[in-house]
Amino acid sequence: FFFGRQKPSRSGASSRFSSSADDTMDFTTAFKFSGISVFSPDGTKLANSAGVRLCIRDVQSLEMIKLHTCVDKIGYLEWSCDSQYVLCMLTGRDIIQIYAVNSIHQVARIDEGNGGLRSVQWLPSGRHVLTLAEHSLRVTIWSLLDKDDIKQIKQPKCDDDQNLIVSFTRDRKYMALVERRGCKDYILVVDIDNFAIVRRWEIDGTSDVQKLELSPDGCRLCCIDGMFTFRALIYALDGKLLSVIAPGKAILGARTLDWSSDGSLLAIGGYDGNCRVVSHISWKAFACLEHPTSISSNTVVVFKEQEYTAKSGEEVRGCKYEICNQPFQLPQRTGASDKASAKLGVKKVAFSCDGLYMCTCDESTPNCVFIWSIRKMCLEAVLVHMKPVKSVQWDPCHTRLGICTGVKRFYLWSPSGCTCVDTVHPEFSVQNFTWNADGCALVLEDKLSFCMAYPAWNDL
Repeated sequence: FFFGRQKPSRSGASSRFSSSADDTMDFTTAFKFSGISVFSPDGTKLANSAGVRLCIRDVQSLEMIKLHTCVDKIGYLEWSCDSQYVLCMLTGRDIIQIYAVNSIHQVARIDEGNGGLRSVQWLPSGRHVLTLAEHSLRVTIWSLLDKDDIKQIKQPKCDDDQNLIVSFTRDRKYMALVERRGCKDYILVVDIDNFAIVRRWEIDGTSDVQKLELSPDGCRLCCIDGMFTFRALIYALDGKLLSVIAPGKAILGARTLDWSSDGSLLAIGGYDGNCRVVSHISWKAFACLEHPTSISSNTVVVFKEQEYTAKSGEEVRGCKYEICNQPFQLPQRTGASDKASAKLGVKKVAFSCDGLYMCTCDESTPNCVFIWSIRKMCLEAVLVHMKPVKSVQWDPCHTRLGICTGVKRFYLWSPSGCTCVDTVHPEFSVQNFTWNADGCALVLEDKLSFCMAYPAWNDL
């Protein structure tokens, strides 16, 4: 493979938001794959699928460490928490094959049988696997240490996309999931050491719980109801109800949520297009952030992606961010959708790793990314792109935000500026991306190929 160096364009305006002239990003050559690439939790390895093959590479050199062949096409990959094992879900056969990094042989094989296989994930122990049967019939916990140690939980609850509603504490001690019995929703808290149910309680006043998230400190959890009722409930792990967030003005329900890194703030994005911020002091929503359709404030910077041409004025050489004059009208979503629930409200809310910023994406302005200052609790910047945003992710270790829109460019924002970076591959379109654990590398994905990118910026 080779490394290509691409120098991103500078911002059109001269200000503290402009990109540095020394900003660069290194790219590797593109590798073929079948749509799945996953960093190991320790950040040293990258696993990707290529049909029936599992490829494990070193992140820095991209040297092939291991190559395994499965019995069918790989539909899902996941690393264990200690980066020692990789599981492969073979959707065509409802089979899971597990491989170790330091072995050439298969470690385990799991077959769900007639119940079918909907999803699979590692448990925080790194030696147990959780599977969900089709039609949400049961959750099964499999052990790599003892093949006869199999435990099941009946009638688990899934969201509208048929994803298991489950969350884990960061200390790897407890698991919380939702159970549906007698047309009522219950929360189960499970001890991961022995998989005993230590708490079970009925969720108060909800009709259809869709999401559950444990706080980073593992002491509290929040669950939200369906799209027709805005109701967010915050519980302690012993089942004590701490607060109910149910704003009377909200016509539609909550859609997504995210905890800040220290658990002091909780952001809840709603189908009504507003984001409500809850404090751990009172467990009440102290701010309601509305997504504007136009910007007319000297405290908000609007960055708009613009094409620039050669001196002849004909050939388009690339794109750059320009700071726009205000007032500025944000581009709105056009056209109708058959699935209205998927095109309403705040689809993304996420805190930066230091908790000083929060990004949101609203369905009514699909080309825009909103960045909020948590200290001031106000909008700080809006990034307007030429195409709808496909993925937005914060760097796990630095205050910088990555964005892709399904084109050959990749976008980055930080408090010191933002930039557009063209990949070195002319036929490569960034459909998705993932940060490495240390934030020093990314994997950029197209439909049938991927490449690595290494930011080398002094000011970000």
